[in-house]
This record gives sequence, structure tokens and C-alpha cells, in this order.
Amino acid sequence: MANTEKENMEDEKESNPRIYELGFLLVPTIDENAVSGEASRIKGVVESCGALLISDENPKSITLAYSIDKRVSGKRKSFTNAYFAWIKFHADPSHIATLKKNMEGDQSVLRFLIIKTVKESTLIQKRPFMGIRGKKKEATETKGEKPKVEAIPASEAELDKTIEELVIY
Repeated sequence: MANTEKENMEDEKESNPRIYELGFLLVPTIDENAVSGEASRIKGVVESCGALLISDENPKSITLAYSIDKRVSGKRKSFTNAYFAWIKFHADPSHIATLKKNMEGDQSVLRFLIIKTVKESTLIQKRPFMGIRGKKKEATETKGEKPKVEAIPASEAELDKTIEELVIY
């Protein structure tokens, strides 16, 4: 059994509510005017599992990086675009399995992902304006300060490991 599964099982035994994020893709066959209603319905599914909503983003049409097949009305269809949305919520870990089961059975959901997260990660922080790099570097060198060392980008394996630690299902 993988460490992540053990951690998930331990989390489900805990009764302390946690913060989760549900990211999902809706099938593109939904009428554009009905997409918001469909997202509201999914919010209702999340709430029916005992969750308290924190924040969400309205669905937006995106082009998928690869095609995804799904059986719709008895026929297998391949989709290259979808509506993407996410919901951040506060829930007891024991209710996550029920939510997963409900999402798996939903015909309008192409794919979904439930991750543990923190409340503050929802907002994208604005970067402070640093001015023109060349001028700043010259300014720091003249003051006698050491230039800042740039962060080394993480390898793909390190990123995959970090993502696997965050993914619940």
C-alpha cells in the first residue's frame, strides 16, 4: 500500500474537518447557458456530503491537452475541450469517499480531482513590481550587497512526487 493511501486512510479516521478542493471538467455538450446551473448542481452535491463551501470559480471553456473518452447516452465519445471549474470546501474526511462516489456517477462530469489544500491558496498573489532587472542588479552591486541567488527549478520527478502527495483520489 502506497504511503499516500495510508495517509488518506488515516485522515479518514480523523474526525477533524479539513480543507479540500474539487477540480472538475464538465462535458462540452452542455449548453453554454446551462453550464452555471450545472456547476451550482455540483456545489449542491458537495454540500449534501456535509461540506461547507469556501470559494469556487465559475466554469470556463478550455482546450484539453489530450482527448478524454467518456460514455455518454450509451455511446463512447472523445472530447478535446471541456468546462473547467473548482470548488474549495471544508469537510470531514469521512465524507470525502461519499463525494467521490457521487462524482464518479455524475454523467456531466468528464474528470474530477479531490485534493487536500489550505484555505489561503485560492487567491493568486500579485508579484510586487521589481522594476527593470538590469537597473536593479546594477543598483545592488553598487551598494556592495550580494546579488540574490535564483531558485533552482524542481525536476519533473520532484514535481510529480509533490503532486502525488497532495492528490487524495
